[in-house]
Amino acid sequence: MVYLNTIFGVVIGILIYSFACIDKCPSKWNQVKFGSHIIHAHHWLIHSIGLIVLMFIPKLRDIRVFRGIIAGGIVHGLEYTDWYILGK
Repeated sequence: MVYLNTIFGVVIGILIYSFACIDKCPSKWNQVKFGSHIIHAHHWLIHSIGLIVLMFIPKLRDIRVFRGIIAGGIVHGLEYTDWYILGK
């Protein structure tokens, strides 16, 4: 029962990305170009870093729904078949 808020947050996080990133995500803000190479920081990676940073912010860390939304972004990002490819 204690983790119900976290589970709710995970579902919300997955739904947000499911509607925002249909097929190919149209947003390019997470891609950095170095010469002819493009580094793509997938949202699972960004959310993983965010979750680590969140552990150092007590007021946000204790909001289980917020942690769940970030975890939902990680789960959704790992559903892609190219989740491990960081460059083009």
